[in-house]
Order: sequence, then C-alpha cells, then structure tokens
Amino acid sequence: MTFLQHQNGYLPFTLDTYGCHSVLLNKRIQRNPYLRFHPYYTSSPELAALFDWCPGDAEGGKDILFEGPLPWDRPTIARDS
Repeated sequence: MTFLQHQNGYLPFTLDTYGCHSVLLNKRIQRNPYLRFHPYYTSSPELAALFDWCPGDAEGGKDILFEGPLPWDRPTIARDS
C-alpha cells in the first residue's frame, strides 16, 4: 500500500467506519453525481437499516458498529434428510 492509499483510503475509515461523514461523504457524493443507488434496497429490503446506518455523536461516535437486525442473524431451520 502506498503512502497516498494509506492516507486517503485507509486512514479516513479508521475515524469514520461507515464512510458517511465529512471527507468520505464528500468523496461518495463526488463519485455519484446522479444520485444513483445500488439495487439492494429493492432486492433485499431487510438490509435497508444497515445501508442507512450512519452513527454520530448521538449513537456514541462515528466508529460504533451497527447492532440492528440482519438477515443472517436469524436462526436457520434444520431440514430433514
């Protein structure tokens, strides 16, 4: 990893885990001028809360992990062979 990759790619995520504040938010906006979004909102609506998660001071800081429900947290049903 080069110095610039480390400085501009890795380090900002150590301060803003989900990339939804200041530097990383501006980078995301610049890379998506037409405000397009990925199809997971429609194909996997159960992930919407994770995609919309942007922790701030009210949640405990920018590096707080998402603790909401996720599809893979559900118990699986054992199938008979």
